[in-house]
Amino acid sequence: MFVVHSGIKLWGYWARAPQFNHFIIRRPHPLAYNVFFSRRNWSSSTKAKERLRVTDFNDLVNFIKSEKQFYLKLLTNVFHTVDFENISREEAILLLNCCGNSVVDSSLEARDRVCQDIYKNLLKHNKLDLSVYNKYIEICTENGTLLNAKEFLESIKCKPDQETIKLLLKNICEKGSTSQAFELLEVMKENSFPVDEDIFSYLILAHTIESGLNGAEMVLKTMRAAQIGESDKIKLAILRGVVKAHNHSDFITALEKYAIPLNELELLDILKTLALNGNLAWMKQIEPLHSHIPKTKEFVTLIKGLCIHLVHLNKSEEAFEMYEHFVKPHMDNDYAYFILREMLHAKVATADIIKIAKYLRDNNLNEYCIQRLTEVALRHNYVDVSWDLLQNLPEVRPHFFWPLLINAHNTSGEKGVADTINKINSLNVKLDFETLESYILPFFNLTNPTLAVDRLKKLGFTAKQIVNAMVLVLIKNDMLKEAVTLANTFNVALLEEKLLPILPITWKNTEDARNIISLLQKCCERSKKQTELVHQFLLDCLELCSTNEDYKNYLDLLKVVGTNKLRISPASVEVLQEVASRCIDEDLQMLINHAINDLMDVNLKSDLQTSYIPHPKDMNLEDLECHLIELKEKGLETRGVLSKLIKMHSTNGNIQRVKELQQDLEASGYKESVGTKSLLMHNYVMSENVEEAMRLFQQIKDSDPGFNLDDFKIIDLAKLLVKNDKFDDALNIMKTEIKRPSRKTSDRNLLELLESITDPNKQMQMFECIMKVGYTPNNVVLGPLIRIHLKNGYIKDAVITYVQLAEKYKRTPLQFELIKELVTVKDEQLLQQTLSCTQKIHGAASTQANLIAALVEQNQIKPLEKLLISNRLNIAARLQNRCDRWVKEKKIDALKLLASYCEKIPGILDVSYIYRCILKIHVTNNDCESALNFHNWLINGEKTISDEFESTLTQLLKQNCYEIPSSLRRNN
Repeated sequence: MFVVHSGIKLWGYWARAPQFNHFIIRRPHPLAYNVFFSRRNWSSSTKAKERLRVTDFNDLVNFIKSEKQFYLKLLTNVFHTVDFENISREEAILLLNCCGNSVVDSSLEARDRVCQDIYKNLLKHNKLDLSVYNKYIEICTENGTLLNAKEFLESIKCKPDQETIKLLLKNICEKGSTSQAFELLEVMKENSFPVDEDIFSYLILAHTIESGLNGAEMVLKTMRAAQIGESDKIKLAILRGVVKAHNHSDFITALEKYAIPLNELELLDILKTLALNGNLAWMKQIEPLHSHIPKTKEFVTLIKGLCIHLVHLNKSEEAFEMYEHFVKPHMDNDYAYFILREMLHAKVATADIIKIAKYLRDNNLNEYCIQRLTEVALRHNYVDVSWDLLQNLPEVRPHFFWPLLINAHNTSGEKGVADTINKINSLNVKLDFETLESYILPFFNLTNPTLAVDRLKKLGFTAKQIVNAMVLVLIKNDMLKEAVTLANTFNVALLEEKLLPILPITWKNTEDARNIISLLQKCCERSKKQTELVHQFLLDCLELCSTNEDYKNYLDLLKVVGTNKLRISPASVEVLQEVASRCIDEDLQMLINHAINDLMDVNLKSDLQTSYIPHPKDMNLEDLECHLIELKEKGLETRGVLSKLIKMHSTNGNIQRVKELQQDLEASGYKESVGTKSLLMHNYVMSENVEEAMRLFQQIKDSDPGFNLDDFKIIDLAKLLVKNDKFDDALNIMKTEIKRPSRKTSDRNLLELLESITDPNKQMQMFECIMKVGYTPNNVVLGPLIRIHLKNGYIKDAVITYVQLAEKYKRTPLQFELIKELVTVKDEQLLQQTLSCTQKIHGAASTQANLIAALVEQNQIKPLEKLLISNRLNIAARLQNRCDRWVKEKKIDALKLLASYCEKIPGILDVSYIYRCILKIHVTNNDCESALNFHNWLINGEKTISDEFESTLTQLLKQNCYEIPSSLRRNN
């Protein structure tokens, strides 16, 4: 499926969700309209590139003639389409021009590479004449490429003219090569070419680069002897020469002796030379030379072009310094952003980009530049840079990561998506439901939903989030049976606001009334507005009916609703029958009306006009906060909302907000209820604030001694007191406050209470209190009584306690852990005592299987082999369960050891099952390499490999974009 965003497309992505069969129109995320994702008139070279349609050489020629801004990539993309065999002189010159100073978004090296490629092809096809040679020399000079004048003149296939020699002289003088310059002067003399002002300006540049002002003076003397004056062109050459020569004292002297007013292009040339030679600090000293130049939009455009070129010449800091010097904030509404953008495309170190971006943000020059850069990085799949930028955003939202999740799937499949989620979690960003539904689950293998749920839990999602999102994904993929199975497997509430809108259209497309109603019923189970949900679903389905066939299917749907004992109110019946009157077939309409009547429960009341306006009791935290503001503005009663907010914030641990709301409540003349106080008390308990917790506890007992606190709150308070060395207080609270133990109380609370006690005698004292007040002993509660001895290394005490508890309560707490410990220390007497006691309760086969598992985990080879050889019990099913547990615990070594013995000793356990368990661990880890290595190990060892094994392995490789070996491809 393709997820299509109406309105603005996020980052230009068409997000592919490969497991969906339909198109889903997704509304833009609310943030799509903020400053981060708003539409802009991009000036980015990259944005412009995207809009161009240059597919061949003819397009390129037309584009250049249109005088639009040119980018080198336009040429490189269509270079293969150039027909050098039939190229004209004008087209050859045009091509060479595409590699010179008109291109600012590339380095000199990149431009020169393309220039040399063009020249070689022109030479190969004999398409060079004097004008093309001259253009080639000119472009080489612009790219800083020094030619060997002698070799070049010997290689050309036509007689050079004066322009050729002048261009060559300029090329070598720009590099300060005076020796080559003298050779060219001899050529000019031989051909009787005159020496004009241009020639002298080139010579004086070369001598100044080579020998500073002293070298310039030598040329000036020759000029004076020839009665040639010092023109502005000569003075400019001297200035350029001292800049290139890196001599600051000569530079100062030259400014005093040869200062001239610069035009815009001359200024840009000086600035570029200063920047490339690392002398931009001299920039302020040339201000008198350009103070007359007006700082117009055109001038700013020229400065921007130079800055972009400097970025691609690895001079980003100099580019920004120059821009900041010449362009003030009021002159550019998007201050310096283009520099950051070009740094991004030029792959400048992210640290340098962020440094400038933070400077702009912190000085209020461009507040949102980091956000916008992040968008560009995501748009262009600059993955590493995107992560660095995201870490520097003031606020990160889940949808910022959508392109990264798509890219991760395209490159590394499911494993890539999982790694990306872990990286997102490290940034403390909580991914939302939409991200899970549209950008994670479509990239996960859902053929085994339970396994997928387990994987996603490990990535930080709750069962409720996963199941709801997965049910939606399965429904959208017409996997209704699987969706129902998943919803029934996990005991979580389905989100009606997510599920209800898609059920009617799914019913219309699939006509699978039975599974649709099963999902509706599951949705209604925990809803406070079941009647309204059923009404809305039936109404939406009825609105989709247009033909007699549709209405017949609707009648069948009503019958399934009735079978599942879903009911609607009389008001709902009237509405549905009114809409059903559109059915043309009167007999069918009558049948539908009867079926609707059969669903009516006269005891139900429903105001359909207001049923979907949420009551405060159904509002979430954010809605309640908004509702409180609204009530305050209208001067209405706020007590109920304040109380509910205090409870919700208390549950979430927002202590500061709780205190603010308490003050509001007191200011309104109300007091907190005892129920609210108990919630707050437990909140302080969970945040380990023992003083506040006890203060509230005492308040509750003093103000309302008959109020019974929930068991789990008392147990958690006792645990906090134990942690704060107040065991006697904890014991007293447990004895006096728990009146009638609730069956709903989690054993986990009691477990944590007992494990918080480090003294065995005190722990036993607390346990006896727990039993005395009425709790039932089970392995969870009994476990700490054994664990405390194991932790302290008192194995004998652990065995004594274990035997006592087993005999008294017929329970075997920490049985496996204790056996493992005894196997390790090799105390046969204590081990036999433990096994005998266990066998009386669980039987010989179960005890034998646990002993084998313990020996396997502890790598006790000899006793393991002896036990397996002598075994006569049927323990296969129990060992299989242990293997399943090892899969969850990822104990691959234990599985391999057991497999090695199951191969040699028949009748213990089918070894192919163990192989599949080992593969499951690799599948759970999305570890393709280890899975393939294991597969190769099995092949090399001539082990039997099942079809199920190879099918599972192939699926793993496919979902992670991993190359499938030829042996697997043949079998699948």
